[in-house]
Amino acid sequence: MNILIYYPYNHRSVEQQSVAEMLVKAGHQVVFFTTCEKGYIHDYLKSVGIPAYYTYGPTHGIQAYVKNIRKLNSIIKEKKIDVVIAQQQYPALIAGVLRLFKKFKLVYVRHNSDEDYQLNAVKAKWFNKIINALTPVKVAPSSIVQKFWIEKEMVSPKQIRRINYGYNFNQYEKANEGEARNIQKIFPAALLILSMARLVPSKRHKEMFSVVKRLVEEGIDCKMICLGTGSLENELRQIIDISGMKNHIFLLGRKENIFDYIAACDVFFHLSSAEASNSAVKEVALYQKPVIVCKGVGDFEDYIIPWENGFLVDKENPVEESHSILKAIAENKVDRSKLGQRLFNTVTTMFDIKNVSEDYNRLLHYVMQQ
Repeated sequence: MNILIYYPYNHRSVEQQSVAEMLVKAGHQVVFFTTCEKGYIHDYLKSVGIPAYYTYGPTHGIQAYVKNIRKLNSIIKEKKIDVVIAQQQYPALIAGVLRLFKKFKLVYVRHNSDEDYQLNAVKAKWFNKIINALTPVKVAPSSIVQKFWIEKEMVSPKQIRRINYGYNFNQYEKANEGEARNIQKIFPAALLILSMARLVPSKRHKEMFSVVKRLVEEGIDCKMICLGTGSLENELRQIIDISGMKNHIFLLGRKENIFDYIAACDVFFHLSSAEASNSAVKEVALYQKPVIVCKGVGDFEDYIIPWENGFLVDKENPVEESHSILKAIAENKVDRSKLGQRLFNTVTTMFDIKNVSEDYNRLLHYVMQQ
């Protein structure tokens, strides 16, 4: 079977890379195409023999849609594509429109639930309604996404397949121990907290900052490193300055050597209110560090058991619980090693790419019967 994976980003994605390689090993011909310009993921896939295409120019607006529709049509024709797997809304919309005029099978994988509704509910409602109508087969990477589709967007359960993210964990590089120690020297603290998330409203950095500020005011020696970029960067910097947290909270932007930071930290703090299946938590699990995340978000409750292999806090009111947990960690009332080990065991078993390969086989068989 000839399969095209259609993706909106060009940076590394072990999940996407793993799925592409898994499909090739299953005997399929796979090509990769992004709505944006060339990046890391193109070079990686080409290095393992998977053709990777990309588009030039703007990524939004009518010109971008036209460019992508034309390029997608050209690749489908040249490579005789049977199935397009569209990752996220933007590629799904483009592929869905093209499918009105060209014959191919289409699968839409959704990587969020209600994040866009939090930004602009009216726009999100109509945008998702159109995409859902254009995509006959859908994949939910978590029970939250599946539930949202059915209960909030009235999608028929018959259209949805529930498949976990799958990772070839061997693709991840090892941390540089020297660099990890250097990070600890630059940010010396009894408790070093890490955040890896886009600087956007749904990731709720303001709430996390308020927890750190309270800990500092209580005399706890802690610092927080934030990796990521986004629309709230300037506002968050102002909050840090005004609150007097310049020596305790640090916005470092996007980093490629994330495992050096993971190895250096003591705990991962993530109060996101909207996810599909967060990859950062799985990456932290590889280094056996405890994580704090919210209930009712993504697939966290599918694999995190409170106080056994991680911490789940209330989605609507996460601050108080987060404060108590971080204080307990800082005061060594929590066995971080045991929690981290259990999380590692759970994640590396549940999300191994081998454990989702049969799900993809069934998905593709179903798609071809439609």
